[in-house]
Amino acid sequence: MLNRTPGLISTLILCLIICSACSSGNRTEEKVGFSTSLPVFASILDEIVGSDGPVHVLLDDNESPHGFSPRPSDVVGIESSQILVLGDPDLDGWAASFGGEETIFLTSFMDDDQWLENGEVRNPHFWTDPSLIRDLAPAIAAALCGDDILRCNAYNENVLRFSAELDALDARLSEELVSFSSSVVVSSQPFMDYFLRRYGIETIGSLESIPGKEPTPASVIGLLEKARNRQCIGILAQRKLPDVAARLFASESGLPIIYLDPSGPRDGTSYVSFVLENAQLILQLVASDP
Repeated sequence: MLNRTPGLISTLILCLIICSACSSGNRTEEKVGFSTSLPVFASILDEIVGSDGPVHVLLDDNESPHGFSPRPSDVVGIESSQILVLGDPDLDGWAASFGGEETIFLTSFMDDDQWLENGEVRNPHFWTDPSLIRDLAPAIAAALCGDDILRCNAYNENVLRFSAELDALDARLSEELVSFSSSVVVSSQPFMDYFLRRYGIETIGSLESIPGKEPTPASVIGLLEKARNRQCIGILAQRKLPDVAARLFASESGLPIIYLDPSGPRDGTSYVSFVLENAQLILQLVASDP
C-alpha cells in the first residue's frame, strides 16, 4: 500500500492538472455575448459573427432610438454582454452608460469623406447604404477579433461572404435605380439620405431636422416651393415615428407618402432583405411618377 501512494498522488495531481486545463479551455471558448440597440445592427452583426455570438437587441419592432427608455431587462442584457455595439453617440449613445465590458460605435470606423452632414450635425443613419456597410465590415470584424481571437478567422471568412452579397445587392440596386437618378423627394427626417446619395436620388430637405422637432411655418413653405419647382415625386416617412408633419405636407403638396423602416424588424430578417424591402418601396414611388 505504501509503495502505491506516490503513484496514486501523482495520478491525482495529473487529473487535477488536466481538469484545470479543460476548465480553462472551456472558459476561453465560451461564446462572446453581444448587445446592440437597433435590429438592423443585429442583422449586420449576425452576418459577421454567425451563430457563435448571441445578440441581445434593445429596441422592439415598433420602437425608435429617439427617446427610447431602456427597461430593467435591457440593462441586465447589456451588463451581461461582453461587447456592446452601437451606431453613433448622437443616435444611441445613451445605451453606452449601462455598461458592458466594451462599447464599439460603428461610426468610429467611418472616414470623414463618408459622412453626410445636416447643417453642422453629422447624419448618423449610415447603415441605409449597403456599399458603406461593405466598406466598414472588415474594420468591424477586426474590432471584434480583439475580444475573441479564437473566432477571428471565422469572422473574417464571414466578412468575405457578406461583402460578396453586398456587392451583388449594390449592383442590383444601381441597375434598377439608374433610370431614376434625377428623381427628387422630401423626407420627414434625414433617415434615408445615405441610401439616396448612393443611388442618385435627390432630397430637397427634411421636414424635421431632429425627430419630434416641429418644423417652422417658414421652413414648410420653403420646402413646398422647392417641391413644386423641382417636381418632387413624394415624401419618405419613418414607419415608427409620428407622421403629423408628413401628412400635413402631403395635404398641402398633393404628394404621396411612403413609409419606410430604417431600424429593421426583430424577426431575424437579414440585412440584405432589410435593404431590399425599403428599396422596393422607393422604387415603386419613383416608377409611379408620370
